[in-house]
Amino acid sequence: MDWDRFTMKLLSYYQGKGEIGQAPYNPTIILKMLLLSYLWNVSERMVEILANDSLSIGLFLGLGADEKAPDHSTLTLFKNRLIQNVGLKAYEELFDEIIRIAKVRGVKFGQLQVVDSVHLVADVNS
Repeated sequence: MDWDRFTMKLLSYYQGKGEIGQAPYNPTIILKMLLLSYLWNVSERMVEILANDSLSIGLFLGLGADEKAPDHSTLTLFKNRLIQNVGLKAYEELFDEIIRIAKVRGVKFGQLQVVDSVHLVADVNS
């Protein structure tokens, strides 16, 4: 998926006023994390934990193996500011557009199981 197509839209929606502080995250990373929260019906706090623990989620987000994901308060602030600036309908339309594109490209939605594991051979006395 061309995630950059959402970056300009997010930047126009997310009108930050801050002039000092930490450099901002790429809004597409935050959108991806909020999408996972939406699809998996988990909190922003849980998405932060999952993103920091799972290499596959980090890869989806575009994070390096040693990079931390944005924290849950950043996600909540971003979501609240987005909803405040453009409304809940525009926020939901972003996700609808992503899901529509994914379905056109063959992604099937339904029950989801995610396994993030490594096969190790162990010398164990069974």
